[in-house]
Amino acid sequence: MVESVTNLSMMEGNSSIKLFNALTSLNISDLLEAMRREKAISLLKDSQLNLPDIAQQLGYANSANFSRAFKRWTNMSPRYFRQQHIS
Repeated sequence: MVESVTNLSMMEGNSSIKLFNALTSLNISDLLEAMRREKAISLLKDSQLNLPDIAQQLGYANSANFSRAFKRWTNMSPRYFRQQHIS
């Protein structure tokens, strides 16, 4: 789904973006960020993937960019979040 939203946002022209905005109360970048946040939380809780692999799955260029985004969303680092949610 993240890939579909990313592809939609990268389509030539902005008619698809205008249509999306008209049909929903969200803009594409907010939707993509929310989807990344939920997927990140799920992967950190339920997988053994390392941070670079999670960052790559979410479309970040590197784990530092992912870590900054995650801290902005949750006010904690991905490592700390994972430690607090280990089953």
